[in-house]
Amino acid sequence: MIRTQMKKRNNLLVLFCCILSQGLFAQKDRAIKTGIDSAVYAQEVSHAGNRYFETGNFEMAAKSFFASLAVAERRGYASIAATNYNNLSATYHETENYPQAIVYAEKAITSFQNLGDKKGLADAYNSLANVYYMQERDSLCLHFFTESIKNRLLINDSIGLFKGYKNLGAIYFEIGDAEKGIQYMLQGIRYIGAKSDTKNWFTSYITLSGAYLNSGQSDKAKAYLDSCAALLPLVEDNSKIEDYYYARYQYYAKTGNLKEALTSYERYGNYRDSVINVTRNNQLSELNVKYETEKKQKLIQQQGFAIAKRNTWLLMACLAFVLLVIAVYLFYRNIRYKQAQKRQQDIFLQQEIASRALFEGEQQERIRIARDLHDGVGQMLSLVKMNLSTISLDVPQLQKTQDMVDKTIEEVRNVSHNLIPEALHFGIVPALESLSDEINALGETKMDTDIPEEIRNIVFSKQNELSIYRIVQEVVHNMTKHAQASQIHLSARKAEQSLMITIKDNGRGLEEGAIEKAKGIGWKNINARVHLMDGKMLVQSGHLSGTQIELTLPQNGK
Repeated sequence: MIRTQMKKRNNLLVLFCCILSQGLFAQKDRAIKTGIDSAVYAQEVSHAGNRYFETGNFEMAAKSFFASLAVAERRGYASIAATNYNNLSATYHETENYPQAIVYAEKAITSFQNLGDKKGLADAYNSLANVYYMQERDSLCLHFFTESIKNRLLINDSIGLFKGYKNLGAIYFEIGDAEKGIQYMLQGIRYIGAKSDTKNWFTSYITLSGAYLNSGQSDKAKAYLDSCAALLPLVEDNSKIEDYYYARYQYYAKTGNLKEALTSYERYGNYRDSVINVTRNNQLSELNVKYETEKKQKLIQQQGFAIAKRNTWLLMACLAFVLLVIAVYLFYRNIRYKQAQKRQQDIFLQQEIASRALFEGEQQERIRIARDLHDGVGQMLSLVKMNLSTISLDVPQLQKTQDMVDKTIEEVRNVSHNLIPEALHFGIVPALESLSDEINALGETKMDTDIPEEIRNIVFSKQNELSIYRIVQEVVHNMTKHAQASQIHLSARKAEQSLMITIKDNGRGLEEGAIEKAKGIGWKNINARVHLMDGKMLVQSGHLSGTQIELTLPQNGK
């Protein structure tokens, strides 16, 4: 019963001490004048939230508390922030959002602990205890109510102690220890100030009346109701008068005086808020027909509960089956997808290995053939030419034979050079410089190279030297033939474990998508060689603004 009554009003008790400490009832109109980031502004906005809270406008209360909290956190007003945490806990509590109420109560506790504020800490403990009270987590509720009272005793907070002991009494009553609960409630009364403190005496009498009624001591319950009646003319708070008539209704209903119970309930209805409590209206209807319909209602409720339970289990079973089927299907589909993806990857990997092996085999064969032509056929032809030159006969056919040998040697040299440039026998850097010299010798395009010494010291495999040379050769060829460049600059540098080769011209550039649309095999060969070396190619070009091609290749081709 006590827990039910507290659901509609206990958060006002949670905030009571905070409201007093903030000066809620002092009407101030100076907030905006002090600036939106000032401590005064933050306090006034928080005070406005308290006023909204008291009138039951929890949405506006929360907006005010959050606005004040934003300023406090931004400007480092720790005390104001802690108070707003506690206010937000009470607001969420009032709207029955208990998880959020717990979050903000715990934030308030941590903040007040850091500040060393005993009173604020007591208020925060009380807020958290009230949440656990409504969730019927009685052991936690008792713990935090006790912690709240400990802190209030340290600062001699009489109003807070009155509320705290009353709360302790309520929780002990709920867990079945009526004697201890009444003892704490009576102990709390000792902290009420003068007899003129009508409000607190009035609420205490109501609480004690309910406690004694539910513990079977109806005579004492009636005595405290009579004490409330004596104070009734002095009470101005309609919510408290509403509580009094509800307590009278419960007393007379439990003691069997239905006439007085109905009268009290009707008076209680005159003071209730505009939001009608459906549960209590149902109680009034049930009181009128209680004896005629009790057995029938119980039977209907039992049958309805059984049907609802059966339907719920059936629905849950069907839903679980559907979800299981969907999960099995998705699992099967996922496995099939992964298997197909794995097969595709394996095929791609095999193709990659085969292409790389074919490319490397082709490179090796080119190098071997070029070496055989140079070292074998070329040397033998040179010996033939030397032998012919030793013959002193003046025969016209001999001179023609020597000329044919010279042409054959030149042709073999050209074939060998096409397979592998002769300059590559001295390394990739001399080969690139030789290519630059060949371009410059043509006279139409000027090409320069910038290759630092650290690049010259890198040793590449013959296959990769040939690939690098062919890539650069093809790019330079395209720049001179298609881009009509008059200047070409080639540079190289190291970048971590990679070799960066940049080739830039001042030609007419490439249109967007030109490389992808190219019909020749030149760009295809370049892309293939770069890919097979695990490299990357970046092309930057614009119409009539030149082209820059940047090749990123693994150092040593590894």
